[in-house]
Amino acid sequence: MAGHYPDCPGPATCWCEVRRLSLVLGLTIAILILEIFGGWYSGSLALWADAGHVFTDSAGIVVTIGALVLMRLWKQNKAREVASRINIGLLFLLAGTVAFETFERLTNPVPVVSPVVIVVIASIGGIGNFFQHKMLKASTENHEALLQHIFSDLVLSMAVVVGGVTMWAFGWFLVDPLLSLVIALWIFYQALKLAFGSEHGHSH
Repeated sequence: MAGHYPDCPGPATCWCEVRRLSLVLGLTIAILILEIFGGWYSGSLALWADAGHVFTDSAGIVVTIGALVLMRLWKQNKAREVASRINIGLLFLLAGTVAFETFERLTNPVPVVSPVVIVVIASIGGIGNFFQHKMLKASTENHEALLQHIFSDLVLSMAVVVGGVTMWAFGWFLVDPLLSLVIALWIFYQALKLAFGSEHGHSH
């Protein structure tokens, strides 16, 4: 069966989706730990912002796994809708938090210690995001909100890499908070896109 593991017993007792999302969650947590360390060590707000987005990914995946378990055990079909709305809410919350921290950093600049660390860690995070996206694409379920989360992470990781290279090559450390502001706006845009898409879907 497409999207199922070889040892899947069949649709009636299939837990392939929970298993797949659990693997994605494990990879997400590994990326989160790495980026938290990188943000702390380098002093990069952009890397902290990316780590914050990865944290919302982790929370979103946990919520989605919970929704799938409810659907499997108790046939709670509304659970998926609730999970999607929680994911969207997390994105809005993160966008506001990052924007606030960005303005704090612009008014009280903090030097970035190691741009090279930023580049290395963001690159590893981007590779992890790529594999997460592939794993979710192989799914039989529609995880549009989660796919948007992961794709956003991939884009943000690459943006952080570019910012790190710019700081390393030219010493333009103002790039870090400005990049964080771009990240906040990107996250806000993704949240709006998902929110309006969700409302459109429920109106039919």
